[in-house]
Amino acid sequence: MYRFLLYITALLLVSCSKYDPYLCTVSDITLRNANDSGTGPVLDSINPIPAKSYAIQIQYTMSITGREGHVTDESGYALQYKLTTFNLTSTTDFDNDHAAGASLNDLFLYGYAYDNSVRLSSQATVINGVTGQHLFYGRPPSGVDINKPWTSNFQLFLMKSPVLLGPRTFLLETAFSNNTHFTDTLSVTLR
Repeated sequence: MYRFLLYITALLLVSCSKYDPYLCTVSDITLRNANDSGTGPVLDSINPIPAKSYAIQIQYTMSITGREGHVTDESGYALQYKLTTFNLTSTTDFDNDHAAGASLNDLFLYGYAYDNSVRLSSQATVINGVTGQHLFYGRPPSGVDINKPWTSNFQLFLMKSPVLLGPRTFLLETAFSNNTHFTDTLSVTLR
């Protein structure tokens, strides 16, 4: 009986132990248009998209950089270099409060979920002023070789239509604590 209890205790300790932490870096960022009028965001680069259903998909290309450091994310994956800048702008006036070049971070929700309920959920975050590791869930998809770069997709959900619909170009600027900068532009026609 003693051996059985010892075996069960050891099994519980092993099964509850922390996983190996991985540190990741972002090596590229790509923006894509998405239409969120159905059961979830669907990539749409051809058709005008209803402003009330517009989402920007951000595709991060990520790589493992090490297994040391302080990883607090429950996934066991964390950014090695902290996100210091995340700023979305438009090349034209968006509304009376957001002239061309002004930050639109307060008009978008940021979320990982793939269904349209993210607009109402706690999984989405208003991106205004959010930096650090809060904008990333770095774990690679199941079955991906973590020794090779992988992509993770997140969504920016537009929460307020612009004053004028029609063609629009968005610009995303990001920077990390190691002075790595990424920018990408995206054009869309909102209806």
